[in-house]
Amino acid sequence: MITQSPHSGNENYDVEYYEVWLGPYLGNRAVNDDQLQQALDSGLTVRESHDRLEDAECLLMIAYDLEAWKRGWFEAVDVIRWLDSDENRRDEDTELFYGDLREFADDIYQQLRRGCYSSSLTTGAPVLDVPLYSTACGRCDCLNAGKLFDGGLSNTEIAGILRSTNDIKELKTIAAQHKAVEAYQCLYSTWTPFGIITEEQLRSLGR
Repeated sequence: MITQSPHSGNENYDVEYYEVWLGPYLGNRAVNDDQLQQALDSGLTVRESHDRLEDAECLLMIAYDLEAWKRGWFEAVDVIRWLDSDENRRDEDTELFYGDLREFADDIYQQLRRGCYSSSLTTGAPVLDVPLYSTACGRCDCLNAGKLFDGGLSNTEIAGILRSTNDIKELKTIAAQHKAVEAYQCLYSTWTPFGIITEEQLRSLGR
């Protein structure tokens, strides 16, 4: 939320103009009020500040290192599997869960992203470590993909699936298959030597 009007710079006294050009970058946590105010106080106009932030946005959109992304994906796979280990579960006070991993990964991703915007706003040239950023994206993508299997599988099983493929379309298909099996098992939950039968069928056997 914009909490104050800009103080200096050409066209910076029009609050509506300020909100239209810079508000979106506040809304998506790229920068904060103080950073924008400092840029405007340094003499940049609202439009110049916007153009600098747009340069960073463009760099973030095209920055991609496939090998680094894969490294991040498989790092996340290993940590997901580690969640089920005795090392993680031996102490309830320090035990980590899937949500913790997603939070940690997102924190690193956001730090790199904000750093890119900040460097561009301050110097006019966005700075980004592309391999490091791609690794962070790979971790986040992996952990988000794992949420497709939320509740139905153990962390170890999820890790096994994520290690087998990083194709999101394929993962969605696998997740749909697992959910279909879960639904079937809920409806047909009684196992017999003759197969799985419904409760109604089971009751009819006693007649």
